[in-house]
Amino acid sequence: MRNLIIDEEKLHLLLESKKLFIGGSLTGALGLITGGVNAVHNGYEGTVLHYGMILLGICMFALGVREGWKNMKYNHEKMMKDIINLDQTAYHHSIIVFQDTFLPFANRYLVYWDNRWQCWFFLNYPTQQDEKKNVEIIGDKISRALKIDSSCILLERKCQKLQQKYSESHKEERYYDHVFYKGTITAFPELMKADRFDIDGVSYRWMTMAAMKANPDIRKKNLDVVEVVEKDF
Repeated sequence: MRNLIIDEEKLHLLLESKKLFIGGSLTGALGLITGGVNAVHNGYEGTVLHYGMILLGICMFALGVREGWKNMKYNHEKMMKDIINLDQTAYHHSIIVFQDTFLPFANRYLVYWDNRWQCWFFLNYPTQQDEKKNVEIIGDKISRALKIDSSCILLERKCQKLQQKYSESHKEERYYDHVFYKGTITAFPELMKADRFDIDGVSYRWMTMAAMKANPDIRKKNLDVVEVVEKDF
């Protein structure tokens, strides 16, 4: 479920470096042994040829093909890891959007103060490749962060966006892969009904869409995410 940004030339180099072992590892190994048999054939005859071929084949397999045999274990899972390692995406994050549904007319969103970025952000967590695992891990982290029983937290996947924007911290354009979830809390703790509150040293607040779009820090660092929420939620 993660989107990847991969340089085509780097991908080509990866595939070139692994082509001997992609679906042809055994063929490559046998080819090396066959080459050894031909070499013996040119130098020996009769019974000596027969045992020489076997001996040389075994020696080549043990010494030269050993690495090739190891690479026979190079399967689709290892290839997937190699391809993922080429990913140029800066972050794969899941964005969780909660509204103040404890009020008759919900119009505010839950954000927290991020000390690193010095900005108010929606709750967000690294995205796992497996959707079910991602939801389970996020639900557990929200439960711990907000002190809410996990059974009271519902997550609905809304959309996924691959966004490019300027990174203030890295001073360059970077790609961000965001999965957006609509979060629902079925039983709000009284503490969370306040306009602002702190839990375990983390500051939270409820903000309207208009307030977020008017905030200079949010406009500079997170407006693209805010606009997705405004459009798709």
